[in-house]
Amino acid sequence: LADGAERLETAQSRKSIHESTLAGNTCMFLCPTLCGLHKNFPTMLEGFAQAAESEDNVRLMLLLNDPQVEQQVPESVRGKVVVRAAVAPEDMEDLYREASAVIYPSYCESFGHPLLESMAHGLPIAASDIPVNREIVKDAAVYFPPFDSAALAEALGRLLRSPSLRRELGERGKQRVRHFSWKTHMDGLWKEILQLETKLKHTKENSI
Repeated sequence: LADGAERLETAQSRKSIHESTLAGNTCMFLCPTLCGLHKNFPTMLEGFAQAAESEDNVRLMLLLNDPQVEQQVPESVRGKVVVRAAVAPEDMEDLYREASAVIYPSYCESFGHPLLESMAHGLPIAASDIPVNREIVKDAAVYFPPFDSAALAEALGRLLRSPSLRRELGERGKQRVRHFSWKTHMDGLWKEILQLETKLKHTKENSI
């Protein structure tokens, strides 16, 4: 579990070039996760294509561990998709600094660490509307139904056309990520353990 406050301080201590995109230059969407069936890349690629086909100032950055995924990029936006090889976790910092916003399209997740990292960097997020994403990000994202590429395109269009929305969501993310820390995580885990211990003790006593 990432320490949100620590990541936020680290991110803010380094100059972020994504601020320049907020002034109206090229908007770089980053998908900070590798390809997998549950990552829902087909919906993301189709949604991006719908949003970007008539826009010149937008790009999508993908981290690919499967070369076949690159072949799935719609022809109409192939010149707008930037493909990077998979990078080590410690090298993700530079990619977040290049990004203007993040797309997180998974239709199921356990815990989305890239969401914390994105918020720590002040990046607005377009996230699939699944419970775990809502739980983590709260109101620091625009959401879309996981398999609805048109809804994703609309969400990306809102981020693309509204620097003020990007700034607002980025600021919300910075505040939200402060709620995540190792101490909070361990305190909660210890509380769950004690509750389970009490429940098991009562069960045992009642069975005697």
